[in-house]
Order: sequence, then C-alpha cells, then structure tokens
Amino acid sequence: MRKAAVPAVLAVILTVGCAPAPQDHTSAIAADSPPSAPPAASASAAAPVVTASAAPSAVSVPAPSASVDRKTCHSVGPAVTFEVTDDDHVVSLDASGCPTGESWCKGPLRGYKGYVELVTKLQALVKAGDKEALADFVDYPLRINVKNKPSLSASDRADFLRKFSMIYPASVVDAVVKADPRDLICTSKGIGFARGTIWFDDDSKGHLGVMAVNPP
Repeated sequence: MRKAAVPAVLAVILTVGCAPAPQDHTSAIAADSPPSAPPAASASAAAPVVTASAAPSAVSVPAPSASVDRKTCHSVGPAVTFEVTDDDHVVSLDASGCPTGESWCKGPLRGYKGYVELVTKLQALVKAGDKEALADFVDYPLRINVKNKPSLSASDRADFLRKFSMIYPASVVDAVVKADPRDLICTSKGIGFARGTIWFDDDSKGHLGVMAVNPP
C-alpha cells in the first residue's frame, strides 16, 4: 500500500450496503482474540462470514436482529458486531444489527485480522506509556495534525521522543485506549483507528507503522 499524506482533518464516510446474510457455518471470534463499494455477492456464492459479536469492554451484547432491513435501517450507537468475509470485507453493526459502516481491509501482506492484532498491540503500548516501543511503531516522518495549528512532524526516532508529549497528549491516549481495536477504517491511503485519531501505513515490504496522529 503506497504511503500518502493524511490531511489535517480526515473524515471517512463509509457507504453501507446490504451485506450477505451469515451462513450456517458462521462462527464467533472472542473479543480478546486477534478479531461507492462493489456489489455484494449472492448468498449462494458468498464466502463464509465470521462474526465477532462481543465488544471488548461489554459484559453482554444483544444478538443482531435478523428482522432488521439493512438497506433502510438507521444505525444508533457504536458498532458492537463485525462481520468479516475473507479477512477483507468488514461490515460493522450496531446492537440492533443495523450496519454502521463497511471497509475492505486486505493489504499487501496482511488482512483485517492482522491489522486488529497490530492495533491491539499499539493500545497496550499506549496504555503502558512505553515511549521507546512506540518510537519503533512509527513510519517516519510522522505527521502530527493539531487543530487550528500548523502541522508538526517527527523526522526520526530521536525527534519522536523529544516531541512525545505533543504526539501522545492525554486526548490521544484516551481515544486510543477506549477504542475498539476491531473498529477500523480501511482506505487506499492507510488504516484509520480510534475514529481517525491514528493512521497506519502498510507498504508492500510488510512494514506497518503509524504515519499520522490527529489529536481529537
């Protein structure tokens, strides 16, 4: 995936379509496990759909209702369930089963599951405040887009450590720690996490690193 500059305010609007109905062989992924668009395939030819229905911080989540019309419903609240097909096509659903968005997450060398694993690792490093490890989790130069101020950059590891408090202020730490690692934005420009607070670059050599931070 070719690296591209991320604008100061990056809003991604995902057009939600009608995803294929889950097949009989649908299975559930535990929340703590490494959990306009082309037309959907017909149910008879669709690839198996894997549903991850338990949000990491939730005690229980209502099962999506089969009676919800995904073409006309209006989503309310956060995504709590994620239907994944071929480790690529991801449809996020609210508690009622209404889609909140969809993405195609197959990168050059990894798919959706690989991105979830890496985002989960980033969360742990941010929660621990591990500056040294986070410095290695960057695709330099790193861009920091601060609201109503000129963009900043960290040119290398040493520069990252000097500017750490500006790159990971309390607002960024809070957004990253509270975000669902399964709730990703996959685009041709990169992988967005925590509602676009963090953006990753995934290149053809298999290097995945943070390329931009957008403090809330």
